[in-house]
Amino acid sequence: MDDSTLLVIKLIGPIFFVMGLALVVNLKYFYKALKNVDEESPVFVLLMGGASMLLGLLILTKHNLWSSVNEIIVSVFGCLAVVKGVLILLVPKWLLKFATNVYSTTTLTVGGIAILVFGGYLSWVAYFV
Repeated sequence: MDDSTLLVIKLIGPIFFVMGLALVVNLKYFYKALKNVDEESPVFVLLMGGASMLLGLLILTKHNLWSSVNEIIVSVFGCLAVVKGVLILLVPKWLLKFATNVYSTTTLTVGGIAILVFGGYLSWVAYFV
């Protein structure tokens, strides 16, 4: 596995694992917070878009590899982060309206479990394989 792939997986694996666990454990808190993110802090939305785009561009600048499954995961993650950042910056109201329409405790629970499993897989690959 390429060194840059391993580095990114070592960073995002534990973050995804803890984020997924946090969503499942603190479901009501995050449901309420995500429902009100635009109304309470539009500057946060702007910063979130810029940070997401920056993270994606950093990954793609140093890691545009598509040979193995793990390299594809990292490269796709970088592409998705850029797309997310661009959407947040260009159409924040539409994106937040769409997101709040699909948010429910069920979708957050399923999403949290998926993120937890994905982060667990990446952490296992990064630290134990």
